[in-house]
Amino acid sequence: KCKSSKSSSSWDDNDWEPDSSAACCAPVCGTYRAPGAATPTECPAGRYCPAGATAPIPCAAGRFCPARACNETLCPCGSRCPAMTDRPQQCAPPYFCPDAGASAQKLCPTGFYCPDVGMCEARECPLGTWVSCAGKERCDPCPEGRYCPSVLESLLCPAGFYCPASTYAPIPCPPGTHCYVGAKVPAPCEIGEYSPQPQQESCLPCPGSAVVGASACSARRRALLAADGSESGEAAEATLTDAAKGGAIGMAAAAGYAACTLGALALTGMVARRTTVVQGLKQGSAAGPAAAAAAA
Repeated sequence: KCKSSKSSSSWDDNDWEPDSSAACCAPVCGTYRAPGAATPTECPAGRYCPAGATAPIPCAAGRFCPARACNETLCPCGSRCPAMTDRPQQCAPPYFCPDAGASAQKLCPTGFYCPDVGMCEARECPLGTWVSCAGKERCDPCPEGRYCPSVLESLLCPAGFYCPASTYAPIPCPPGTHCYVGAKVPAPCEIGEYSPQPQQESCLPCPGSAVVGASACSARRRALLAADGSESGEAAEATLTDAAKGGAIGMAAAAGYAACTLGALALTGMVARRTTVVQGLKQGSAAGPAAAAAAA
């Protein structure tokens, strides 16, 4: 109905009268008037009605239309809008919606995680974690005894290294310890063993006694190693000479050990090595030429 033709100053509640003119009854935006209908009808949710519409128009996928909508509205990123929806629907974990105008959500890809509602972008998993499949809400820490050089790999920790949880690169075992394949933590050398270098899979036997986790035998034990042939060549020379000069072993004893070692060296034809050790003992010997002669 439209207002009557009376002067507006004299209108009252009873002054409405039917008027079929197009100017009076054309529907405004957000309403429609079906053919033959006397009055416009409000546009329902999920549809839109531009001015002059004779029927509501279904809202397209990727758009939303609340009640009395004049036009479609683009669905924002982080949400999805199926056809004929009245409001955006936020994407739920483990999904994300990267583009505006989406009608469906996307599953979080392998190597990424989607923990929150309404995510526009998936988050990449950090180093030290890994993801074995798509659709994850969180990244799994790399397991103990393994390392993860990328978020798609979980590899067994190699010998000589250890790998606690969340490791992306193997950690070398320090001196005084050893590490088997798949080690979670370095294991200290047992009593009577030592490990002088990093990255060792096993410890070496030490003559006599030693403390737990030893990275070296005492100077006396090192001299014994050289004398019994556990060390040879240049390493044996350095061991005996260092032990004698450092005072950790008597010069007479050093000469005795040297005799054993030098005899072994002579058998292998390493005469030059024999001369070097004798000269070293002469320079540091408190026993004088007699000890050197005994060594020779």
